Amino acid sequence: MRATIAISLILAGALFGQFEIKPDLPACQPASGPKLEFEVASVRPMATPARGAVTIMGLRGGPGSTDPGRMSGKIDMRNALLRAFGVLPDQLSGPDWLTMERYDFSAIIPPDTTQEQFNLMLQNLLIDRFKISMHCAKKDFTVYDIVVAKSGVKMKPSAAEQPAPVQQRGPRPADPAEVRAQTEKALAQLQANVARGPNLDSDGYTILPDDNKAAMRSRGINGQMWINARGQSMASLLRTLQNGIGSGVRLVDRTGLTGFYDFKLHFARPNVAPAPEAAGNLDADDPAPDVASAMQSQLGLRLEKSAMPLDVLIIDHIEKIPTDN
Repeated sequence: MRATIAISLILAGALFGQFEIKPDLPACQPASGPKLEFEVASVRPMATPARGAVTIMGLRGGPGSTDPGRMSGKIDMRNALLRAFGVLPDQLSGPDWLTMERYDFSAIIPPDTTQEQFNLMLQNLLIDRFKISMHCAKKDFTVYDIVVAKSGVKMKPSAAEQPAPVQQRGPRPADPAEVRAQTEKALAQLQANVARGPNLDSDGYTILPDDNKAAMRSRGINGQMWINARGQSMASLLRTLQNGIGSGVRLVDRTGLTGFYDFKLHFARPNVAPAPEAAGNLDADDPAPDVASAMQSQLGLRLEKSAMPLDVLIIDHIEKIPTDN
């Protein structure tokens, strides 16, 4: 068996970083207007990496990046579909191989393309090249509105320095030697971090960098999650919580809070059981609270439960090998 290392990155718009609840997915509505397509696009099955090779997974470029006129990268089919249609994993149903098959993507993007137009172009590319047929169905999802508790907000207003806005510099020719050197440096740092293990405080939270800059570190193990945050908005808390609580649940910010806050949050992740070998090591007298109790007691925020029917994409047919470019 070949030893390969894959570093997974979803660039040019994180999959879930800008997720919004959309009861009716655009892909489930009748198409209108001209069909949006890349100027030129190539999709090929990803070659098997050489022994010891470092493979960076993800899509780079596109609207909002420093290279808005080009998109390229390596990605598995499941993440490509999630990226194109803007859904969370529990809103996509398809064959098991979607997570296993990986592809090389590259495309030239028309000038002034918006993020929404880019997503439609990627949708059309996938549908055309992989002969996708699909339909939509409604499914009830649990929805929690986040509101301020009667006791008031317990998060501390932050004086942390916020990061400077990303400056668009335009595309820069890539030197293969420089790219490889940067990749190997990142890999060495990743391996060192894994070997060293997390730097934790006495309560199990990952220690933040010793400066006054905004930062957030989350740690999940044995069905529990610890979040240590400095200078974070409600939007960043929402994104982290959405990833931490698992599938089948949606969160909506109804607090009206627009500032930046310092806080810590520790809770038991729903539907995530402790590993059997670790269950005996957990402190039965001090179990982690559920996420609703933790948010109210630790942050001064309350979860109000409701339900909402959302569209689910069901892939009826998809080819493994794309048509010729």
